[in-house]
Amino acid sequence: LHEAESILVGGSLSINTLALDDFVHDHGDQAAFALQLLAKVCE
Repeated sequence: LHEAESILVGGSLSINTLALDDFVHDHGDQAAFALQLLAKVCE
C-alpha cells in the first residue's frame, strides 16, 4: 500500500501535505481516477 501511495503522491512527503491543486496539476485529466484509487488504498 505504501508503494501505491508513493507513486500517486510523487515527490510529496505524505498525502497529508499534498495540495489538491498540485495533485491535479501532476495528474491532469486523470486526477479524478487517481484520487479514487488513492481513496481505495487509504480505506
